Amino acid sequence: MPFESDYAKGEAGIDRLANVAAAIELRLNPCIVIDVGTAVTLEAISAQGCFLGGSIFPGPELASAALAGKAKQLPEIELRAPESAVASDTHRGIQSGVIFGIAGAIDRLIDLTIAEKFYTEKPLEAGTTAVILTGGFAELIAPHLRNGGAIEPNLTLTGVAKIYRSL
Repeated sequence: MPFESDYAKGEAGIDRLANVAAAIELRLNPCIVIDVGTAVTLEAISAQGCFLGGSIFPGPELASAALAGKAKQLPEIELRAPESAVASDTHRGIQSGVIFGIAGAIDRLIDLTIAEKFYTEKPLEAGTTAVILTGGFAELIAPHLRNGGAIEPNLTLTGVAKIYRSL
């Protein structure tokens, strides 16, 4: 790998590693990369370019499909943001829960990641840590984030190229 990593060797997927490699290549560190796709992944990268770790949870499509597949009364929905968080029907209620719930989870994980005290040698700090979004649902979720973030639609591809060049 073309960067230092505190993550368990062999456990991070190539998409996560590519996002880290790209963020470092583009000199975005310190940063938190949020990839909003099938899964939502968060990668914390120190100012020194070390992959500190992150988190993983279901993305919008997976969350919506899980509701429709496991709860017999809940329909499949179109993934788009509703006009308000308080919905007057089930379809918009699921949209609200999925879209605003994922945005809220991302905001909370950003806050927790920056606040973690075990990064004493490689701290992330509010105000100096960039938040970068990528993935197929980044544009859907980004407007609903409290913590903001820049969208880099080709981040993963940039990282794959970086990893390839380092081989």
